[in-house]
Amino acid sequence: MDNRFAYVLALAAAQGLKGEDKADAYVDAALASSELGLKQKEEEHYKKALELDPKNPDAHYNYSILLEELGRKNEADEHYKKALELDPTNPDIHDNYAIFLTKLGRKIEAENTLEKR
Repeated sequence: MDNRFAYVLALAAAQGLKGEDKADAYVDAALASSELGLKQKEEEHYKKALELDPKNPDAHYNYSILLEELGRKNEADEHYKKALELDPTNPDIHDNYAIFLTKLGRKIEAENTLEKR
């Protein structure tokens, strides 16, 4: 599917939805924004998703990746931790958080994160 179409479709879907479903649509819009290189829009959509559903692990996880890319490491760390708290069995979160921690020189924490996987 064309990324522009996916972006427009996700935003259109969000307008007719409520609660967690609407938050999921904003996560989809954020992911499509990422593919289009629209970092500012991507961040806006993650913030909207988290405003609608602060317990959405996918929003926290994907937002942490964006924050890491933007060099906002403290914020990324907070969102990785929240994503793990909300979805402790997701191996992707564990793996990417361990890589993030390793880049920061926090190797023992990275190993602990992988052990909990």
